[in-house]
Amino acid sequence: ATASDASAVAQFVDLGLPRPLARQLIAAFPHIHAPTLAQTALLEAITQPNDVILRAHTGTGKSFALLLALLAKPRVLFSQPASLSSSSEERQQQHGIASIIIVPSNELAFQYYSWARALLPQAGAELHPIMQVLVRGHPTLSAQDQLDLLRKTPPHLIVATPTRLLEILSGKTNDGHALLGLSTLRTLALDEVDALLDLPGRFPTHKLKWKHTVHPAPALVFLNEVMRLRPSCSGGQLLPSAGLERDEGRHFDERRPPDAIRRTAHRSREALISKQQQAPKQESSAHSFYSAFNFALPKPRYGPTGSPPI
Repeated sequence: ATASDASAVAQFVDLGLPRPLARQLIAAFPHIHAPTLAQTALLEAITQPNDVILRAHTGTGKSFALLLALLAKPRVLFSQPASLSSSSEERQQQHGIASIIIVPSNELAFQYYSWARALLPQAGAELHPIMQVLVRGHPTLSAQDQLDLLRKTPPHLIVATPTRLLEILSGKTNDGHALLGLSTLRTLALDEVDALLDLPGRFPTHKLKWKHTVHPAPALVFLNEVMRLRPSCSGGQLLPSAGLERDEGRHFDERRPPDAIRRTAHRSREALISKQQQAPKQESSAHSFYSAFNFALPKPRYGPTGSPPI
């Protein structure tokens, strides 16, 4: 290995990656000489028990860094009593699912799988104990084959589309929660979250509100189910005390009325301004209208003679 390769390995190790994984990263992807700023921020944040939202430009390596961080996390191990037919009294250990990455398309799911194959060549063809892809229209595995493999060998990491996850949760066997390990899951990641949740804009129309309420995005339905089972943040605090509310210092400065009243008042104001342009004498009525809502509006300014301004 060259000095530049050793320097690149050291940089990724400093961000929390195991040295063998960092070495294989540089060997499999020789064009990588250092982590990008987005990768640095994500690796530093996700290796700790944090809730993370990362926004960066396309091509900055966010998805690749997410895979590296989740592969570096420790495996989930469960201890169970040995079978009665065994003469040994030692307890057997069974692996569990540590992380799930939700992606919007099959192509992105198999991109993750391709990266994992390059990062873990020692796994050979048996990559399913480490990572499994759950999608509709899998090229080699049917829906039932995916379930059988998931039940027989729970992987360390799952990459799946939200529709496939919902199919597993609503399956006839009624063991979808156990198959996905939702009760003991450590990390849930959403790649391209804006495409997955398909949330309406800041001021949505009634049609968009209705569509989002009646037909929510599959990823949002899955998240609601997870939060029903695990209503806590990464630090273990129960919601809503997970830092989502406004900090205490801003509570006393909050004077804005509800959005519905603000939008109604804004439309009424536009109508009143239009009337004022036609009849300036009605300006005082505008002030009385807003005072009914207890808005802090300036009083009308009158001239020296006491007449309203023109």
